[in-house]
Amino acid sequence: MLRRKAAATVLTGHDELVSVRDGHLARPASASLLDLSFDEVAPGRVVLGFGPTRRFADGDTIPTGVLAGVAECAMRTAVRTTVLASTDVSVSSLSIEHPHAVLVDSSRLHCEGELVGAMLARATITDGAGRVVLRAQATCRVVPAAFDDSPRQPGAHQAA
Repeated sequence: MLRRKAAATVLTGHDELVSVRDGHLARPASASLLDLSFDEVAPGRVVLGFGPTRRFADGDTIPTGVLAGVAECAMRTAVRTTVLASTDVSVSSLSIEHPHAVLVDSSRLHCEGELVGAMLARATITDGAGRVVLRAQATCRVVPAAFDDSPRQPGAHQAA
């Protein structure tokens, strides 16, 4: 008699990120570092929230590099919604336009990341008034993880 192996549940990146948004899983390390909230998660699209606080700036404005990190996280996350959760996504090229400075402790920012091509993603950061403060575009690379059939645990992304 042949026995079939029980079908394993495969966690998609979208499902994992919905669990992050809903508070069932911890945020990925980069999102925790930047204190990003996961406001919306859909296949190929995410909206992240960011508070431009003093901890990110030496002066009165948030550095472009910090905002670029927010945009890069949104673009990678948008791509991750379309692949398996065990797959990593990296950026191989990044371009940025930063038309307006962001003052420390100004209104909460929203960064929409979306997959617009095979591995091309775009992000737009807007302030509370809807003004675009940064646009970014990235070519992303999917990096398959080594096979790991262990179940993901809540808090698996948290630093020890």
